[in-house]
Amino acid sequence: MTEKKDAGRPQPLGVPSGRETGAPAASSPYVRDELALFHALLDRANDPIFLVDTHSGVLLEANQAAIDLLGLSKVDQAWRSLLQNFSVVRHAPLSQGLDDVPEGETHEVAYTDRSGVRRLFELTLSTMRIDDHRYTVGVARDITTRKETECALRHREQQLRTFFETAPVGIFTTTTSGRHLFSNAANARIHGYDSPEAFQQAIGEEVVSLYADPDERKEFLERLKRDGAVESFETRHRKKDGSIIWIAVWAQLGRTSDDGEGHIEGFCIDITERKKAVQEIREAREYLNSIVNTIGDPIFVKNEQHRFMLANDALCALIGRPREEILGRTDTDFFPQDQVETFWKVDDLLLATGLENVSEEVITAGGGEIRTIVTKKTRYVDALGQKSVVGVIRDITERKRMERSLEASEEKFRNIVESSPTAMFFYHLEPDDRLLLTGANPAADALMGLQHQTFIGRPLEDVFPGLARTPYPALYRQVARGSLGAQAYEAPYQDNRLSGHHDVRVFRTGPDAVVVDILDVTERLRLQEMMIQSEKMASVGGLAAGMAHEINNPLSSILQAAQVCLMQLDPALPANQEGAVACGCSIEAVRCYLEKRRVFKFLAGIQEAGKRAATIVASMLEFSRKSESRRAPADINAVLERSVELASTDYDLKKNYDFRHINIIRRYAEGLPEVTCTRTEIEQVILNLLKNAAQAMAGHPPAGGAPTIVLGTSRTDTGVRIEVTDNGPGMADPVRRRVFEPFFTTKEPGLGTGLGLAVSYFIITANHGGAIRVESEPGKGATFIIELPVERWP
Repeated sequence: MTEKKDAGRPQPLGVPSGRETGAPAASSPYVRDELALFHALLDRANDPIFLVDTHSGVLLEANQAAIDLLGLSKVDQAWRSLLQNFSVVRHAPLSQGLDDVPEGETHEVAYTDRSGVRRLFELTLSTMRIDDHRYTVGVARDITTRKETECALRHREQQLRTFFETAPVGIFTTTTSGRHLFSNAANARIHGYDSPEAFQQAIGEEVVSLYADPDERKEFLERLKRDGAVESFETRHRKKDGSIIWIAVWAQLGRTSDDGEGHIEGFCIDITERKKAVQEIREAREYLNSIVNTIGDPIFVKNEQHRFMLANDALCALIGRPREEILGRTDTDFFPQDQVETFWKVDDLLLATGLENVSEEVITAGGGEIRTIVTKKTRYVDALGQKSVVGVIRDITERKRMERSLEASEEKFRNIVESSPTAMFFYHLEPDDRLLLTGANPAADALMGLQHQTFIGRPLEDVFPGLARTPYPALYRQVARGSLGAQAYEAPYQDNRLSGHHDVRVFRTGPDAVVVDILDVTERLRLQEMMIQSEKMASVGGLAAGMAHEINNPLSSILQAAQVCLMQLDPALPANQEGAVACGCSIEAVRCYLEKRRVFKFLAGIQEAGKRAATIVASMLEFSRKSESRRAPADINAVLERSVELASTDYDLKKNYDFRHINIIRRYAEGLPEVTCTRTEIEQVILNLLKNAAQAMAGHPPAGGAPTIVLGTSRTDTGVRIEVTDNGPGMADPVRRRVFEPFFTTKEPGLGTGLGLAVSYFIITANHGGAIRVESEPGKGATFIIELPVERWP
């Protein structure tokens, strides 16, 4: 930042130095520099500040921002115009002053300058009392454009420069007796006259009438007689209009006239403004101190030797020392050496270049606490070329701590999201009601099977096209708007990339922001089905054992009775012949009658039904108890081959389902480990699956080709997998869920007991510690998957 001197501030011209006057003149370097320093600090305030005489309403002082704000040639005229508008806003007239304005009143004031440009100001007024005199401080904020303000400022500065360049100095000659002999135009104007002639005519022989206090005239003459000359004699004169002004007189005794009168020759200047300026400096110092000390940020001024020349209350609090112990001392008295070197390096660069500096630094506060600060430093150069560093400190320790906490929180959240096993999709609801994808975690990539960056910025319906005709997108939008709380549901999903059953949670993360958390529960549901099936099988197993024992006894009696009946009618037995003769008929006649009445057929039906029931009872007993057959390592591929051989030679199978019309495709893996199992039981399971597949394809022949069964084996992490796949009619989901239930069958009556797959299930799970499941869809065949562990299962 370049040096900013008080170009727009009044600078009296032609005023003798303080050494000549004996008093601190406003133009002396000491007073001017001190006043300029305070003006420089005020001029760095962001808001325009006015100092006004409360009673008269006359504008007394304004900082640089205020001059920028007004932008008119007549500051006082602009101020009064501003007050007139302020009066209109308050709906109360302001005659001259501001006596009736409440403390701290703030209004937005419209002001139109002479060029017709309308401008807006935010005007705040407060009062202060100094030496029993009331002053009003006005703070206004110009909300018009910067360009207009700068233009008005340049115009104002030019007018002020022209005015102060022509500052007048009065020259006069009088006599010791009080006669006025000569005055120049400037002296006349100082006393309120239009011309020297008018001044001469008014004063004439009564120079003493100019003095507000005649005793001051006597003192003036006494000093002249004693010293022969006076310098900067300050006295009060009365102007033409009766008002009192302060003037400073430089005079000496001149020649004496023939009549013995001594002549007094000299010049004078109007120092009324200077006297006011001295008072204003004192008031401004108090006012500046009050402003600087009420600012919460530490403020300081250091000279070229790094000594503190100004320190506000906030800086004293930061350092932990009173102001008296700070002023005149350097940073080395308060801070560690490494911090001082950092501060001074910036200070020296600033003093050398004048470039404004804003830097983040670390400082040790008075209590030893390490604080993080941002310091803004600018260079100020006074009229004598003395340079100073003006600094404002902003303590950002708490902000940095919050930023670190926020970063840690964000990192923790990011780690949670990225390591979450559930797929998380982040969406933002746009004004046009589109839900656009803004991000996703790695689990989401795994679920989708591709990188989520492909879909960033695309609508929900493009990411998940399967949701387009469902109510879920509308649900997501309601959650994003906040009209619904977090939602959770479980539903199937299907599109070209993704299918399965998913557990979905939707919750809001911010305004118009929502997260969709998706967990694939397809495998979990399958395991639940298996657990339910296992529990159902376990409960049915106990029931089957009891039923089998209860049915077996009467069934044995029925079969035995039917067998006895047939034996009693056998003509080959002599006892039967004798019994018939005793009844008056032959055994042949009895048999003939029974055949005509189809009794033999009924007895054969009883035997057949009894044997079938006995088979069911045997299956139930097998279902209810664990096999005690001997287990041994077996080659699974060989077991499958043996099962196919049994299926092709089984009588019922050959009779109903000719294997010569079924293609058997073998996809056996090589090098499979042997599985410890009961070979006959595994063969029974495979045979059952082959018979079921053959029967299903016989009832519903495949439309696209010959009936086919594919046998496959493969290695798993824990054992061996067997797959039996057919191209039959398949099964619907409700049927698939129940295929392992006891007594559940889709076959026609008499063709199945409903126990084949239930027994197979228990052979695999209970007897061998494996797993069996089915995958099927209508019209797409069925695949039974068996997994057996390699190690011996207890």
